Formats: sequence, C-alpha cells, structure tokens
Amino acid sequence: MSPEDVCPCRMPLGGKLLRVAYNSTELRLLESPERSDDMTESGWFRNLTPKTVSRYVGQYLEDLTERQTEDELWLESGVLVPQRRRGYFDHETMMRLLRWKLEGSYGRFRNRKNTVERVESLTRGAFPMALQSDADALKILARSYAEGGMYGVSWSAASAILHWMVPDTGVILDQHALRAIWEDPCRLEATYTEYLVSAPLVRQKRDQLGCGLRDLDRALVVRGRYVKNDWEAKASQ
Repeated sequence: MSPEDVCPCRMPLGGKLLRVAYNSTELRLLESPERSDDMTESGWFRNLTPKTVSRYVGQYLEDLTERQTEDELWLESGVLVPQRRRGYFDHETMMRLLRWKLEGSYGRFRNRKNTVERVESLTRGAFPMALQSDADALKILARSYAEGGMYGVSWSAASAILHWMVPDTGVILDQHALRAIWEDPCRLEATYTEYLVSAPLVRQKRDQLGCGLRDLDRALVVRGRYVKNDWEAKASQ
C-alpha cells in the first residue's frame, strides 16, 4: 500500500489537532468537542476507488488468523443459503457467526444463555422483516435479553447477523467502519440511529464502485484500524 492509503488524514478541529487516548475499554477524548451530526464523511471514504478497495481487502485477508480464515470461508461457502430459504438461523450457525464477528470472545457462558429456541425464535422474527426493512430487522436482532433478544449481542453484532441474513442489503456497522466513514471520535458507537445515517452511505458507495458489501466492509475494517492506530500515536506524543 502507498503511504497515502495507509496513513489516515489528520483531523483538524477548531484549528487544533484532536488528540485521543485509547485503552482496552474506552476511547477517552483529551479534548471533548460536541458531536457534529452534519459532518460529511471522510475524504478517504468519499474518494474510494475499486483499486483502493481491492488493496484493503488484500490486507484484510492477510491479517486473518487461521481460525478467522476458516470462519470466513465457512460463512461464504453457501452453508447459509438453505437457512435463509427456511427463514431462520440454527444455534450452531449463530454461535459460529458470533465467534467470527467477536473474534473468539463469544464464549461458552453466552452459548448457554442463548438457547436453541431463543436463537430460532429471534431469527424467525427478523428474517421476514429483513426482506422489507433492514433497519427494522436490526431492531429485532438487537433486542435486550429481557425482551427476548440474545445475550451479549450489541448493535454492532446485530448488524453482522443482519448482513448474513440479507448480504446484499445489510451493512456491518461497527467501530472500525465508523472510524473509516467519519474519522470522528464522537461517532464510534454503532446504534440504530447511526445505522440509519451510515448504512445508506455504504450501500451508495457499493453501487458507485460496483463491489460487494462484504468487500467494502473488509476495506472499512482495515481503514478503521489504521485510523485508530493513528489516534493512539498522536495521543502518545
């Protein structure tokens, strides 16, 4: 990759460079600006080309662990096609999907909490909705455990489930994608409202570039990691 692809843009804010400190649990702003909801997407996102997406996809695949590679191949092997046709995901599929999304942190305790019946019931409710409105299906998948949802499934994880339900429509929206799209430290939390704003932009970019949502997501993940690393480097200076 060329330096301009790897190095994220600097983020001027009121004439200053915004500096952030990051640890394993939170992103703490050293300067805390109010969130600007009328911000335009990042220059990197606006200027994406098919060639750039291809380079970032290559980097994404190169960075995968052996197990992550196995999970990626499994998810894209066609094993989900019959489950989409019948209108729900089985428990084994859901647990493997969540392991893929959460990079192995989805352990046995959560598996026990999310029973076969709960997974089937929730996905049966979400599938028909996903064919009409991806955003409404996302609300079903992100329900709290007390409301009949799955234990430990955030909006971000719910968007990943949604993508594999309707891969041509559902957008995976997590902290990496949000960093890449906005390069705004105030826009790191995947929520329903953020999905309504950001998902259409990603689908529009997909149509503009003629690539698949899956490849675009891979590019966003890699770019988001670069942006995070750049913020960490600035915070350490």
